[in-house]
Amino acid sequence: MMKPHKIIILFIRREKIMRSKKYVVSVLCAIFIFLMLCGGCQKNDKDDATAKGKEITYFYNASNEVERKITEEAIKRYEKKSGNTVKTTTMEGESYKTKIKTSVASNTLPDVFNYWTGEQFQTIVESGNVMDLSDLVNADTEYKQQFIDGAFDEVTVRDKVYGIPTSVTGQIMFFNKTLFEKAGISEVPSTIEELEEACDKLNDAGITPIICGSKDRWPLLGWFSYLAVRYGGVELYTDVTNGKSDTSFANPEFVRAGKKLNEISQKYFINGSMAIDSTAAPAQFTAGQAAIFIGGTWDIGTFASEDHALENIEFAPFPAAETDEDAVYGGIANCMAVGASSDKKEEAYDLIKEIMSVETETKKVEETGSLSCMKVD
Repeated sequence: MMKPHKIIILFIRREKIMRSKKYVVSVLCAIFIFLMLCGGCQKNDKDDATAKGKEITYFYNASNEVERKITEEAIKRYEKKSGNTVKTTTMEGESYKTKIKTSVASNTLPDVFNYWTGEQFQTIVESGNVMDLSDLVNADTEYKQQFIDGAFDEVTVRDKVYGIPTSVTGQIMFFNKTLFEKAGISEVPSTIEELEEACDKLNDAGITPIICGSKDRWPLLGWFSYLAVRYGGVELYTDVTNGKSDTSFANPEFVRAGKKLNEISQKYFINGSMAIDSTAAPAQFTAGQAAIFIGGTWDIGTFASEDHALENIEFAPFPAAETDEDAVYGGIANCMAVGASSDKKEEAYDLIKEIMSVETETKKVEETGSLSCMKVD
């Protein structure tokens, strides 16, 4: 039987991710009981309360059905408290990114929307499409202190706060235990060499070793980033990706990572990988079409919501190389923001606070196995 592995994620308390895996199976029954109990409560009494309220538009993407339900509950709490109504639009993955980009181009962003942090978020901020929330956030010190240290760094552009962080994620490796056992593999690989040996055994057993949602590109970036970090270390990776003058993607460690990724993809990736997107890949993995999948902590909730799927899945950090580097690729990954053209800034901020509350986040952690950027117990 494969042994469980501890996971170390930069900026994340290690005990939380281990606790997530421990809780996620045992809480499945509680999830269904909770949904059954709440099923009869869907009839709302907001007609009278919201007759004179405002309508808040909200675009969001939920990675799994359980998370979607929790978000809907938070929205209902906001509607009841405020007397306002929330009109939601939900999409997944790349379709959602396209929707936001189209809205930015036509200056039709909603009052509130979810988005990814990093360069993508900075780009739409600098386009003038995102509202500055500095006055509200900086005055709301009690709320801000409920987040982990450094959480707001990813939503701060030129010393102004443009969003509320919503998630901490890390990319990790998932292994199908049944397929590993069929191939005679008893342990998950802890080094890149062991990973390749395992893939050879899977090939010999007629089992596809790896599935990757290559069509959306960023899953491939996860592979490349891990290989680059394993060969060159976190410091070099950070220097190169931040454009430090004496480093570049032509550094030997990065060239080596690119060559190794090409070799792995040619020998071990599922046929037609470039036609598989990031939504289909985890679904095909749980269906047993491949034995190894690089996904994220966000996938744990999806696997937990599928009958017995999580029981057949082991997860572990990306294998080490000779540097013995074991950092996990991740950090503050998502945020909520307010469209610059919104005339409901304070109402939008209050909605964000209800969705990103300790109450909501605690439920997400317990029911989806996800990590939180808030200080939840």
